[in-house]
Amino acid sequence: MTVIPEEGHVRHMDDDKNGLVGIQSESDSLMREVIGEEPGTDSKIHSLEAGLGLDGEDQQQIHWLHRLSPYIIIPIWISLSGGMIIFNKWIFTTKGFAFPAFLTAYHMVVAIMGTNILRFTTNLLPEAETPLPRSIWTNAIVPIGCLYSVSLVLSNAAYVHLSVSLVQMIKASIPVLAHLISCAVGLARLNAITALILLMVGSGCIIASTGQMRYNVLGLACQSGAVAAEASRLVVIQVLLKDIKLNPLLSLYYYAPVCLAAIAFEFPFLEGSMPFHTLPSLGWPILLTNGLLSFALNVSSVLLIRSSGSVVSSLSGVLKATVSLSSV
Repeated sequence: MTVIPEEGHVRHMDDDKNGLVGIQSESDSLMREVIGEEPGTDSKIHSLEAGLGLDGEDQQQIHWLHRLSPYIIIPIWISLSGGMIIFNKWIFTTKGFAFPAFLTAYHMVVAIMGTNILRFTTNLLPEAETPLPRSIWTNAIVPIGCLYSVSLVLSNAAYVHLSVSLVQMIKASIPVLAHLISCAVGLARLNAITALILLMVGSGCIIASTGQMRYNVLGLACQSGAVAAEASRLVVIQVLLKDIKLNPLLSLYYYAPVCLAAIAFEFPFLEGSMPFHTLPSLGWPILLTNGLLSFALNVSSVLLIRSSGSVVSSLSGVLKATVSLSSV
């Protein structure tokens, strides 16, 4: 819902994303293994801290975050990510608030407020003090943010029509499609071993999905579109931001305003004023809790990558999906 996040730059996730806002994190982590991530991320972060002229106390706080035990972060991230998925599904179905575009836009508002608060009150976003050139904004951040908004809205919409388990199984095909797109545009080469791995992953997704007895054509179309948008976003990131590494929280800081603007442009044609008429039946406590949970998920994604690395993050994503499937 979350959402999710992400990017392989230092996160890729995407958390949930994707998927749900803040969720998409596991697909981004897997992409680091399929496409490949440039080594030396941690040293680049430390170099950036020094270049920003952070004092000893500030660096000590950031280094403390780097040393935070994965044994603490992984269970927190799994709980938040799985909880976000189930919470959004509950809102869409049980509560009858089937407005994924509105909920995604609301998450973006919370993300904008939260990242700016963290920027000015903590040291989790020291990179934001160095503004990006306008050319990067127009040529990279805007198109990537637009793809991100399409991925989030369609993925959230899929949860309205499909079960959580089916969405999770279809989402597992993102690394396969992303690598095929990378090969098509010349970023990667398809050899026999990689083709065999992709065939095994793709076949597993198809076999698992065919086990679902309840299909909804609109839901499948939404999730397929979300997978295509997310895979395209990951490849576009490789092309347009190959020399810039963004952690999940910094990515959210840059992408959230673009996503919100894109959704606002589409919103009158997608849902109109209906969400605002139905909002009282949902209740502000539920909406507030949902927004805070989505933002907490994004923060935990940053801490997960910083404390454990890409391999452990990928395995955590698999464990998260298993927990999510076993709880529904």
